Amino acid sequence: MREKLTKILELLDKKLVERDDENRMILLGMLSGQNIIILGPPGTAKSLAARTFCNLISGGKFFEYLLTKFTQPDEIFGPIDVNKLMEGKYTRLIENYLPEAHIAFLDEIFKSSSSILNTLLTIMNERKFHIGNMIIQVPLITIIGASNELPAEDEESLDALYDRFIIRLSVENVKNEENFKKIVVENCDQLDINMTLTIDDIKEIQSKAKFISIPESIFHILISIKSKLKEMNIEISDRRWQKIFYILKVSAFTNGRNEIDESDLLSLKFLLNDNIEQIHMIKQILRDALTEGIRGGKEIRHYLEDFHKGELTEFALYNTDEEKLLAKKFYFGDKENYSELIKKSTVDSLNNFLKDIDENYTFLNERRNNLEDRTTTNLWVKWINLSEFIEPIDKEISLLNELKDDIRNLINHFKGGFHDYIQFDCPKCKSEKSVRLKKEKYDSQNFSEVSCEKCNMKYLI
Repeated sequence: MREKLTKILELLDKKLVERDDENRMILLGMLSGQNIIILGPPGTAKSLAARTFCNLISGGKFFEYLLTKFTQPDEIFGPIDVNKLMEGKYTRLIENYLPEAHIAFLDEIFKSSSSILNTLLTIMNERKFHIGNMIIQVPLITIIGASNELPAEDEESLDALYDRFIIRLSVENVKNEENFKKIVVENCDQLDINMTLTIDDIKEIQSKAKFISIPESIFHILISIKSKLKEMNIEISDRRWQKIFYILKVSAFTNGRNEIDESDLLSLKFLLNDNIEQIHMIKQILRDALTEGIRGGKEIRHYLEDFHKGELTEFALYNTDEEKLLAKKFYFGDKENYSELIKKSTVDSLNNFLKDIDENYTFLNERRNNLEDRTTTNLWVKWINLSEFIEPIDKEISLLNELKDDIRNLINHFKGGFHDYIQFDCPKCKSEKSVRLKKEKYDSQNFSEVSCEKCNMKYLI
């Protein structure tokens, strides 16, 4: 199947020039059974694309209509059967209308009237058509909607319609001169694509894709993306997320894998935007999520600055009255003179950083290799400039190596003598340096009790 899909995409790219990304997303949407919206000016081959993709389905039925605010339901869903109506039965003659189509192309879809809109919503989401007291399961695979522009923000009645278009594309007139020549001189749009998919092919893909797994690492990336979208006031409905996950599964399955990987996530560029202006923002969010580590090197570097500036460290302190764990910070100034307690706590913290860096290093290297190896073979990814994703990871890996050297130097530097006691501010009365613990009273194997000189609050260290 992968070989066949590859050949179909090659033919589509020759017929529909400068539509490489759109060709892949429409075909992926069709295989996933999802609806697609195409925004663009008149004459940009939107209807040609819809008809072309319908012709890819062996025996597929196509329905096409230009909607206006005056369009009646009969024109879309078929006229009422008068003979049946006279018998007291309400039904429609659906032959050659949308309820019988596999692929439907609705131009100027946002101009639909409320009477059409309500019926469309059920068909688009549930693939069901209500006629009177009957419910028909329609054979619809994909509705491709087209419009010159998005609905106005005050048209809330169209929000539900727009939400059902999971794949969101934008097209322009052809810009490249060679491609323009292919259209007006060579008539590339007349090219026959002599390869087809059967309905059974599509059903098989959809059935098997349900069993594709989502690795925990990939799920964490998606959660990160979801969080970043929220920060940008981009809300994705649960319904859309559910369908987006399914598209990613179909992407993985058609690439011959049994789980989603990083390369599949690149399709999110066309799935998460609310409007075309957001595509660049989505791309940046996607890049950040794919190139960040478990714990960022910058975060570790900022924390290490404390060791270079104020030389601060921390350890556990228990309030014996309240049995409450406190995090206490110690400023020890001269690295050559500090207590054994601070020395141990500091070295432990630095070793933990080294552990974090090693985990990050392994994680990022794997991420880098996955992106580099799999994006080049992913059927659905055409737009990506791989260096935009690889270079940030390489920079992060380089930073982690620098931090490793820095931390090892710090650990080696923490040698020498120590004070006779350590001191800190009392968490209760806030008195400065009022709690002291003498060296000989500190037992590294057990808790040592210490009291505030001002308020007598007792603590365990």
